[in-house]
Amino acid sequence: MKKIIVVFSKALKLMRSPASEWKNIAAEEGGIRDLFVNFLLPFTLITMLACFIGYGIVGSKQSMFGLVASEKLGIRYALYYAFLLIGSIFISTSILSILAPFFEATSNFSRNFRLIVYSFSPSMTATLLLIIPLFAPLVLLAGIYNLIILLSGLTRMTFVPVNKKWGYFAAIVGTLVFVFFAVAKILTQIIIN
Repeated sequence: MKKIIVVFSKALKLMRSPASEWKNIAAEEGGIRDLFVNFLLPFTLITMLACFIGYGIVGSKQSMFGLVASEKLGIRYALYYAFLLIGSIFISTSILSILAPFFEATSNFSRNFRLIVYSFSPSMTATLLLIIPLFAPLVLLAGIYNLIILLSGLTRMTFVPVNKKWGYFAAIVGTLVFVFFAVAKILTQIIIN
């Protein structure tokens, strides 16, 4: 429970004052494994629990069937959102690291991973809303704030030159949107349908 509080506290600090929190994040020494275990994994587990409660107990509108709640549906959505979150982050970080040299930014996977993971804080926090599946679109809206957080940490985390910052940001946004929807489509076919 203490780890969950620490994770939410860090996410809220980043959302309230991104500039000062990015300074702390840039100085962090932990690697990919530490960030995965201590930040991304707890959020993923919270997301899975919220999905299971929302789709397995509360219920969601399923086309012509009306309000449906089942353990099977809860498990499917829990797995869907977990794989979507983790898959999108790792794939986006890989592409970001490949694109970095074109914008004279660092292609350090660990720093890029930190940038992407922490910039997902608003939407990962919003996944609590999945307890009521009707609010699922609000998680996507939180994704807009992800981009603001990402922009505020871009220079500090990637060392991109000021004159290339906006081009790099546009490339990252395009990558994030493409990867998210591609992974979502694939997972929908594999897990949901």
